[in-house]
Amino acid sequence: MVQHSDPHFVSQRPGFASLPCHLLHYLRFCFEIIHSLCSLPTGLCEFLEICPRKGAGRLKHLFLIISLIFEYCFGYFLLCFNLHLYSSLRKRSSGELSESSGLSLSSTLDPNNLLGLRIEHNWREKGNLTKWKGTVLERLTVNTSLYMVKYDGFDCVYGIELFKDERVSNLQVLTEKVVNNKIKVPHDAPELVGKAVEHLFEKEDGEKNEWRGMVLSRAPIMTNWYYITYEKDPVLYMYQLWDDYKDGDLRILPEAENKHLLPADRKPGEETESLVGKQVEYVTDKGVKRTGLVIYQVPAKPSVYYIKYDDDFHIHVYDLVKTT
Repeated sequence: MVQHSDPHFVSQRPGFASLPCHLLHYLRFCFEIIHSLCSLPTGLCEFLEICPRKGAGRLKHLFLIISLIFEYCFGYFLLCFNLHLYSSLRKRSSGELSESSGLSLSSTLDPNNLLGLRIEHNWREKGNLTKWKGTVLERLTVNTSLYMVKYDGFDCVYGIELFKDERVSNLQVLTEKVVNNKIKVPHDAPELVGKAVEHLFEKEDGEKNEWRGMVLSRAPIMTNWYYITYEKDPVLYMYQLWDDYKDGDLRILPEAENKHLLPADRKPGEETESLVGKQVEYVTDKGVKRTGLVIYQVPAKPSVYYIKYDDDFHIHVYDLVKTT
């Protein structure tokens, strides 16, 4: 199973923007007093203009230089301070909250308006904090808290309760657009959905590894991608299969080779009760009991269902007719 890791996550550095607002205004008042003191050399210059004593002209020029230095330094410092003050107030007014505020950006998002959007959030697990970035593909009707998300750099589709899972924090919607590149489908290409395929993956040493599986459907939102699952690892994957087909790395298996991969087709007029919404239990080879929920039925193969286990964010794919 793939796992997320992001070594580039950097925490925010504290600065003027992290100071309380009333303290910032107090500091500004102090700077105004300092500014008044800086005007003393200028006043002395005006006094020396009318002073008849010998050497007053030289002192006037000296005080004038000191005054200019004070004015330049103070002006630069005041400009920097005002920029920090503006940044602090802007962050508090636009929802860019600091860690000390104790609020989450996810509290301002509408759970009903995430489909098709790019998102980013932190993920904390086993003491490690990583940053995940991806596209929201679906919101499950059987559990409206559960979203199916395709994260960047990972081939699996994950099912996560974005607003309930305590491991999720700082959920944000990104302004960038979803990439759904158009793909040239080969001329006279067969339909892929519902077909058993042999998919070749290149390993690090250049050798190609065969994975046999079944194409389940086109993906929502990113419609040039396909949902697919494999005999070796029956979880939900997502790929642009036509690229591999064109390169010779995807082959549709003939009927003689696919009987153990594809579920039996329904007989004409045969209807069975849907299992979507049913609670399921599964005992592993080590005797560990897992509980989950049937979340989706595959239209192309109605005996095939997606299951989301309580202890796992992967979407598992089973032919429940064969299983039972």
